[in-house]
Amino acid sequence: MTSQLRRAIRSLDWRLSLNAVRVTHRTIKQQEHVKVSLPALTDIKHVLVVRLDGIGDMVLTTPFLRELRRNLPQAAITLVVRPSVRNLIELCPYTDKVLVFDYADSRHPLALLTILRAAHFKRRYFGAQQFDLAIVPRWDADPHFAAVVAVGSGARSR
Repeated sequence: MTSQLRRAIRSLDWRLSLNAVRVTHRTIKQQEHVKVSLPALTDIKHVLVVRLDGIGDMVLTTPFLRELRRNLPQAAITLVVRPSVRNLIELCPYTDKVLVFDYADSRHPLALLTILRAAHFKRRYFGAQQFDLAIVPRWDADPHFAAVVAVGSGARSR
C-alpha cells in the first residue's frame, strides 16, 4: 500500500470517528431532557438478562441474579448466554430459562451479520413474548453485541 493511500485512509477514518463523536454528543444532549420512568417492581413479570461474556464474568454475575430473584420473586427471569457458558449456568436456581446466543463466527466477524443473527434469535426464541425489563450487566464496551439482543427483545425498559 502506498503512503499516499495510507494517509487518505487515516484521514477518512479520523473524519468518520469525529462525526460519530459529534452525533453521539448530540444524542446525549437530547436525552438529558428526557425523563425515564422505570416500572414498579410489582409490575415486572418478565425479565431478560443478557450476559455474553466468558465463564469468569458469568460466575461474577451469579450474586446479581440472586438479588434480582430476591427483589422480583414473581418474575420469570430469562438469561441469554454464550454456548461455552451454558453448562455452567443451566441449573442456576435464580433463573427460569437459559437461552444460548452464538454471536461469534470466525468466518464472519462483521457487526452486520451479528445484528442479523440477533434478529433471527429474537424471532426464534422470543416470539410474541413481551419482556418488561431487559438488563445487560456490563460497565464497559460491549464487544459481544449483548445490547443488540436486549434492544431486539422489545422490552419496555432497558
